[in-house]
Amino acid sequence: MFWTPENHQFLLEVKLMNDPLLDTMQEKQRPFKQIEALKKEATFPVDNAINSMMPSSPNDLCQRALELGNNWSEEVKRLVESYRLHEARQFLDAVSQTLGPSDQLAYWQRVLAKTKVLPGTPASGVGDFANVAWLRHHSRPYYGQWIALREGVLLGAHESRSALRQQLKDSGTHSGAVFIKVGGQ
Repeated sequence: MFWTPENHQFLLEVKLMNDPLLDTMQEKQRPFKQIEALKKEATFPVDNAINSMMPSSPNDLCQRALELGNNWSEEVKRLVESYRLHEARQFLDAVSQTLGPSDQLAYWQRVLAKTKVLPGTPASGVGDFANVAWLRHHSRPYYGQWIALREGVLLGAHESRSALRQQLKDSGTHSGAVFIKVGGQ
């Protein structure tokens, strides 16, 4: 791999991580902390050029959008490529106010939309320990039957698995149930 300004940080990190003289993780992390400190102090010509191109106030952003006209997406692309997502989002707002809606604007707004974290279902295996504990302590009376458990709670028991399944479906407790044949064949 050849050195370029874009991959300089990556090559430096690879070199440091593979350096046999840096034995412990703490020693390997020290240069990275120094790099981060230097990054905070340093200003690079590319960053300065981008800073000078990107106005800061909403009115300036709207003016910049008007100046660029149909080429506004190049400005967004430049901001994204330099990891300036917040500024890219602000610029998209200005483009939306100034130039109105478009398919290209909708695309960039979707791409740069902030991530939403939604609660989901528990990870698979969450209730397994509870189910095993229930089986250890309570399964004896159900020997030879099918039982349905969810997170250590008995939902039902029957000699036929399909009948038990239908019983749970009818009662609305089917979701997340684990079906187990207790003993026997």
